[in-house]
Amino acid sequence: MEEEYSVSDPTLLLISASNFAFHPGFQSDSSTKEFLDRFPLPVIINALQTKGDVPGLENALVACLERIFKTKYGASLIPQYMQRKG
Repeated sequence: MEEEYSVSDPTLLLISASNFAFHPGFQSDSSTKEFLDRFPLPVIINALQTKGDVPGLENALVACLERIFKTKYGASLIPQYMQRKG
């Protein structure tokens, strides 16, 4: 992925993703949008692909993505990030 999608401080992403993923209770559409404004989906996907050396990051990001896509806002983003085959 392009450099614009890389994260300069994976530790900040780890902390933010963990806080989002493991926050008790429901994540609202507005809190999901706020998180994704700070860390857009391409940044999260790029970190999953390139930051495997950061302990705990993969687990935090997967849990975070699960919470994101359980919201209406997060689910609405799926079609725009899916690649069309055919």
